[in-house]
Amino acid sequence: MHGRIIDICKPALKKYHAATTIAMGKSIDAIVVDEEKVALDCIKYLKEKKCPPETFVPLDTIRTKPARPDHSPAIPARGTNALHPPSDNSRATRRQVSERLRQLGGTKKLLLDVVTADQRFQPALQYALADTIVCDSLDEARRLAFESHGERFKVVTTDGTLINKAGLMTGGSSPAERARASRWNDKEYSTLKAQADQLERELVLLGSAHRAGEQQHGAQATPHPPPPPRAPPTLPPSPLPPPLACPTREPAHGPTSLTAPQRSI
Repeated sequence: MHGRIIDICKPALKKYHAATTIAMGKSIDAIVVDEEKVALDCIKYLKEKKCPPETFVPLDTIRTKPARPDHSPAIPARGTNALHPPSDNSRATRRQVSERLRQLGGTKKLLLDVVTADQRFQPALQYALADTIVCDSLDEARRLAFESHGERFKVVTTDGTLINKAGLMTGGSSPAERARASRWNDKEYSTLKAQADQLERELVLLGSAHRAGEQQHGAQATPHPPPPPRAPPTLPPSPLPPPLACPTREPAHGPTSLTAPQRSI
C-alpha cells in the first residue's frame, strides 16, 4: 500500500494545484496498491470493521485512459490481466496522439506533463488525469473545448474551471475547494519540515562527531609534560692529599750557630 494518489504525485508548479485537484476529482483520495489481491483484502477488512468505503487503484490490473481521441480504444496499463493486450499499432497511435496534444500551442499543456510521480505510479496517475488539458485562461479553454472541429477535450484552467468532453462546465470557489487545493501546500510543508528535521538531526550528529574528533586530536597533539630534572649523583668526599714537606737547604759553608756574645763581668 503506497498511500493515496495525492501522496504519490505533485504538481510541478504551484499554479497547477487547483487545476490538478479539480481534474482528479474524487480520484485524488484513491488508495494505490501493488496488486488486486491487496485491494480485495482491504475491502474485506473495511466491511468487517464497518468502515466507510474507499477506492483502491491496483497497479497490476488498472485500465487507464491515456491521452487519446474519443474513438480510439482504451489501452490497459502495463501488467494488466486483459485478455487482449494492446497491439503495436495502438501503442503507436497513443504516442502520436500524446505528441499532438503536446503541440496545441499557447499555454495549453497535457496535465500529465505538469504533475510528477515515480515511474511505477504512472498507471495510477493516468487513471486520475487521463488526457486532461490545462491552460491559463477560460477563453483559451472554451476555444479548445468547443472549436476543435468535432474533437472533444477535457479542459481545466489554472484557477480550477473545468469543461468536460460533454460540454459541461464547472467553476467557482468555495472554502471546501480552497481547502482541497491547499492540501498540496500542506503536503509540501510536511515534506519540507521532515527534511529540515532530518537535516537538523544530521547536523547535530556531525557537530558531536566533529567535537569528539577535535578532542581526540587535541589529546594526541598535546605533549606530555617533561619529567623533572634529575639531581646529579652525590659523590663521596675524596681524601685530602698529605701536606707536602718543604725541603731544607743547607748553607754553603756549613752550619753556623748564632751565639750571643757573652759579656765579661
